[in-house]
Amino acid sequence: MLDLFVLQVPRDAPWTAKHAAEWDRMTMKEFLERNCWTAFARDVMTSLVRVVMAAETYEMSLLSFAWYIAAAQVLYLKPCT
Repeated sequence: MLDLFVLQVPRDAPWTAKHAAEWDRMTMKEFLERNCWTAFARDVMTSLVRVVMAAETYEMSLLSFAWYIAAAQVLYLKPCT
């Protein structure tokens, strides 16, 4: 699921993504709680946010994270699908 979101975020203008406002209101914590079926998947993604973004999941919006991944061109994230 997250990999599909990343594909929808323009690297040069993430605010123009179709769901930009909705995703910017949602924290990564909320996204992970709603979409990760296992504690292991949530833990892996939480660790990824902490290590790569130097932030907690409650501090980062879904849009910001998706933009960062899109900008890095890392499109294959599957732990939450």
